[in-house]
Amino acid sequence: GGRGAAWVFENNGSSWVQAGPKLTGGEGSAHFGFSVAISGNTAVVGAPSNEPRGEDTGAAFAFTKFAQGWTQPGQELTPTGAAAAHAKFGYSVGVAGETAVVGAPGYEGGVGAAYVFTQGEGGSFNATAPQILTGGSEEAGEGQFGTTVAISGDASAVLVGAPADAKRVGAAWLMTRSGSTFSQAGHKVEGGGEIAKGWFGSSVALSGDGMSALIGGSKDGTTTGAVWSFASIAHGPPEVSSIHPKSGPSRGGTLVSIKGSGFKPGSTVTIGSAASSVEVVSETELRARTSATEPGTYEVVVTDSSGASSEGPSFTYMASASKEGTIAPTVTSISPNSGPTTGDTEVTIHGT
Repeated sequence: GGRGAAWVFENNGSSWVQAGPKLTGGEGSAHFGFSVAISGNTAVVGAPSNEPRGEDTGAAFAFTKFAQGWTQPGQELTPTGAAAAHAKFGYSVGVAGETAVVGAPGYEGGVGAAYVFTQGEGGSFNATAPQILTGGSEEAGEGQFGTTVAISGDASAVLVGAPADAKRVGAAWLMTRSGSTFSQAGHKVEGGGEIAKGWFGSSVALSGDGMSALIGGSKDGTTTGAVWSFASIAHGPPEVSSIHPKSGPSRGGTLVSIKGSGFKPGSTVTIGSAASSVEVVSETELRARTSATEPGTYEVVVTDSSGASSEGPSFTYMASASKEGTIAPTVTSISPNSGPTTGDTEVTIHGT
């Protein structure tokens, strides 16, 4: 016993119904289904006792939903490195969009870690090149970092619990995204007013924008337990990933759609000069209208209270344009170069 399974249910408007056969995976007493997460058409299931590399090494399995149902078997994700033995990889899982996070509290003898995977072309995760997150120098003893994980809906932040930190007082770490890399934001988070060894970090949750969090301490007050609420958590600056269109007339007036993450109300946009009519559509999309700017190519920068985006795509202002977002035609050569004044000469024009 102990192999495990997971079931997917969908809401038909009035009730929840099972969507296809149960999902399975793992070898031996894998405890497949110990942890689960779903985002859109991607589901991740943890199996922390999966046995191919030794007892409790663990694994996680990613499933994709297609028109005919969920893929079987799922893509297997496993821990990397010598410290991964007995990692209990898959003890906790989270997924948002194209990013998955998997906790491994047994990593390096109980110090713990969390692995971040991103999807590539074709929908598969980069199983061989994950980013490994740890508590670093702030972790006190074998904190079992990765016992719990949460990822914000916009994939801009990850929260990781380590309830055994400081001899089971517990702590949590917020990691924020810059480009494709997560790094620690501020100091580790601890529970103010915690009574005795509360196992702070035994459960974690993040809001969709990663700006608010709930962190549980299941043994606060010996066994009573408590939950801490945090708001306006330190957050990284917004990220810009794509824009449309990529060019327009230097006189301004082009409406630009900007995609990325971490967009908040009150954001400003600079495209060579300050853009106007900024509209935050969601945490991942905003629109802005270009202002009159000298011809040239300029980075699109979104700024809010958390900072300014960097290394984003660029917009090109054209000296003349026949239509917003399109480059005016250019003549490179004609043939013939001359003709009689009486006219009626057929001319071939080359250009772009």
